[in-house]
Amino acid sequence: SRTLLKDQSPAVEQAVLRELESRLRGERVYIGELVSHGSAKYKFDDKNDPSYFVTLKTAQGEKTVWGKHLGTAMEKGELKAGDQIVLRNTGQKDVEVNERVFDAAGNVTGTRSKAAHLNEWTADPLSRFSEKARDQMEVRSQNSSPQLSTPTQQAVRGADRPPPANS
Repeated sequence: SRTLLKDQSPAVEQAVLRELESRLRGERVYIGELVSHGSAKYKFDDKNDPSYFVTLKTAQGEKTVWGKHLGTAMEKGELKAGDQIVLRNTGQKDVEVNERVFDAAGNVTGTRSKAAHLNEWTADPLSRFSEKARDQMEVRSQNSSPQLSTPTQQAVRGADRPPPANS
């Protein structure tokens, strides 16, 4: 991966490597140029409920991601068309939703409660993503305390060992 990215900026390289790591862990991460975003009927089908979409121009082509929480993530990220962004699924929470009930002719006859998952998202400019990754590493390193032996501990441990045999 690093060989393929050698001509890219450090920010792009870090983001792409993070995407690869995330995909290996099963996370959903998208990196690309923001084409458009907004509220619409799911998959742009008038028969579906309203949702939120983000369309990105990625290395694999244009990709549209759907999710009700995407609007909140995009608002927090203050992103606009043309921005290079990192869109990342950060987990799910259990929610109750109202599901439409249809008759055999396809007409809505009512609603019923249904358990569902709400995907949670973050959306950040690519440039800020690399800063955040650096900050996370610093926090991790500050919270870890390496366990180093002191000379006294080493001497005590060595005291119960027999002396080395001379040959």
